[in-house]
Amino acid sequence: MLTFTPLASGSKGNANLLSWDGHHVLIDCGLRLKNIKDLLAQQGLSGHDLSAVIVTHEHSDHVGGIGPLARAFGLDVHLTAGTQKGADGLLDKVACQIISPHQPFTIGGLVFSPFPVPHDARECVGFTFHKEGQKNGPVMGYLTDCGHITPYITERLKPCSYLAVEANHCPDMLRDGPYPRQLKNRVGGPYGHLSNHQTAALLADLAEGLAEVRLTHLSENNNTPDAALQATRPSLRAQTGLAVAEQYAVAPALTMSW
Repeated sequence: MLTFTPLASGSKGNANLLSWDGHHVLIDCGLRLKNIKDLLAQQGLSGHDLSAVIVTHEHSDHVGGIGPLARAFGLDVHLTAGTQKGADGLLDKVACQIISPHQPFTIGGLVFSPFPVPHDARECVGFTFHKEGQKNGPVMGYLTDCGHITPYITERLKPCSYLAVEANHCPDMLRDGPYPRQLKNRVGGPYGHLSNHQTAALLADLAEGLAEVRLTHLSENNNTPDAALQATRPSLRAQTGLAVAEQYAVAPALTMSW
């Protein structure tokens, strides 16, 4: 069984716990060491139980807490070469394992398959996960911090039965909100973040195979859980589970049997 638990999700810090067959890894960690230790403790774990940390990209809300965590517990950090360069000293004295955006790698019998994601970072990636040796088995996916959906992203996520995906902003709230014009253009641009409507369109393309979805990385200023759910729910089959990951509360886990 594979579980994906969003421990914290939003612009103030992201951390996701992936657990299977006695293994545990974090995907991103933009939280202070004390906070992530507390969140792990809520799951009955400590940093000593982690096998590694996986990084999507170098922005501080995803990578800011990885250095202290990895140094405290001697963890390997898996990230692209571009992300390592972009982290700019945040990962000093950390054992970095460089991954390719197109090359799968395996930890504890779980295959991590990265794919490139358009975002204003050096080499941002998303992931799909499946059990080693199960060519036609179930697949889980994670896509965050994405400016627009490419045909390749849709193709890579097509096999997924379980998906955690960004639904960052409501376009109307972003347009009418307090952000300066330059930041509005960045967030809503092709290398910014997915709107609720963009995520809804992606989910419509994937709907036939999806059993469970988590909406992640909602903006506190430019979105609400209700707006995200109302925009995306019609794209999914009635039996598909849907919930929102929040900044200050652990979200219900995605749980995939194999």
